[in-house]
Amino acid sequence: GTPEVARQLLAARSLIPVETRHYAVFAEGRPASWGELYLEGATAQVEAVATEERFRNRGYASAVVLRAVAEAREAGADLVFLCCDAGDWPKDLYRRLGFEEIGRYVKFTREGG
Repeated sequence: GTPEVARQLLAARSLIPVETRHYAVFAEGRPASWGELYLEGATAQVEAVATEERFRNRGYASAVVLRAVAEAREAGADLVFLCCDAGDWPKDLYRRLGFEEIGRYVKFTREGG
């Protein structure tokens, strides 16, 4: 991304009306894995966790998620959740990190007329 795209993304994030914290693990002098934490009262959401492909399978995403959860708990959150695709592999990582499935939601799209 360009600096302009980064500026636009940061500006859009500032519109989110909850406390937002950002986390990253650096490798070779650059962000290798990152994520966000949204805090509102006793509820927190871990969001946008990603790892560059060449840095995967090193535990970086786990470190990001576990740090975010720890800080959410320290901030007083008694519910910390995240959303993921039921058919994708990250659900297995989150289960190993202590998350439990508490529900499902379905999105529908309709293309054409």
